[in-house]
Amino acid sequence: AKYGNIVCCEEVQDPNLSSVYVSRTHACKIAFNWIKDQGKSRIALLFTRKDLKSSTYRLTMEAYKEVFGEKTEPLILDGISTGEDAYEQGDSLLEQDLDCIFSTGDDVATGVVRYYQEKNLELPLLIGQEKQLTGEVLGIPTIDNKSYQLGQESFKQALSDEKRTIILQSEFIIR
Repeated sequence: AKYGNIVCCEEVQDPNLSSVYVSRTHACKIAFNWIKDQGKSRIALLFTRKDLKSSTYRLTMEAYKEVFGEKTEPLILDGISTGEDAYEQGDSLLEQDLDCIFSTGDDVATGVVRYYQEKNLELPLLIGQEKQLTGEVLGIPTIDNKSYQLGQESFKQALSDEKRTIILQSEFIIR
């Protein structure tokens, strides 16, 4: 019985499967080079999962190492998927004397902002992701991972009889 087209949201090598995914590496490299150009080197990377199976973690780390090299280790905090999670990690962030925090999302970044504001501390450079309204209101740079377009294209592919791969490109936005 035919149920419809299977669509994977990551790169696959099987020609019998459709795939729609976001290539994040280039935008991450641009963001990390911009951070480096700002003179920042004590960086925290906030992740939902610190796991090589996670393409977000793996590709972000590859881009980081390409720009900053193997010798410069960032502070990596995982288990952070909400602003509240980020807020709860505030003490860990403060202990490191950071000059940049690279967040998993603009909404997550709000937790960092709230923590620093409540302590009346100067906020390090903050980078968000997902081009959310919160990031626009905060005026922070962000990486647009094209989540909306990913959903649209995936749905179109699910309804299509054609098997193909669609690659969307993330974009670094300076605000």
